[in-house]
Amino acid sequence: MKKRIAVMLAAMVILNMACTAQPVVVPSTPTATVLPTPTATASPAPVVTDEQRAQQALIEFFDRLHRGDYAAAVELFGGSYETIIAYVPNVDPADYPALLQGMCRIHQCLKVRQVVSSLQWRDHYFLIGVQLEDPEGGVFTFGPCCGASLEEFPPRSVFEYLVMKRADHTFVVIGLPPYVP
Repeated sequence: MKKRIAVMLAAMVILNMACTAQPVVVPSTPTATVLPTPTATASPAPVVTDEQRAQQALIEFFDRLHRGDYAAAVELFGGSYETIIAYVPNVDPADYPALLQGMCRIHQCLKVRQVVSSLQWRDHYFLIGVQLEDPEGGVFTFGPCCGASLEEFPPRSVFEYLVMKRADHTFVVIGLPPYVP
């Protein structure tokens, strides 16, 4: 409302000047003008892409496994439990948190140290390469095993995982942490 009045007054002054060709008298003493108090405007939220959400789901999945929060990790796992059931046959196949816990006794349930590659594959799949953090804080490297030479089994420090966007727009990890015999 104040803005509209100010615009109308300005228009009247301009019309007055144009019609009368008289100089406009400006008051010699300044008058206080009350300006509206600026309001805090929320900056626009950054746009988070599906690729970033897929990466975050993968990081969170590994973090939950590493912390031992297996019930929460179940929410982010979209792979098959059949392989896990084979690793831990004494666990109830319907107890998904217990299956993940048993799997982590055999697999390396480490935290993600960094995402090193990310590629959208098809509409709802992302192939994400990560480095994992070993217990000492370094990069986990899976090197020659089972009597193989470096040439036969070169060391590996990047592990790729498929992350799928479900119909409900949540993301789940397909694949298990590295297995070290």
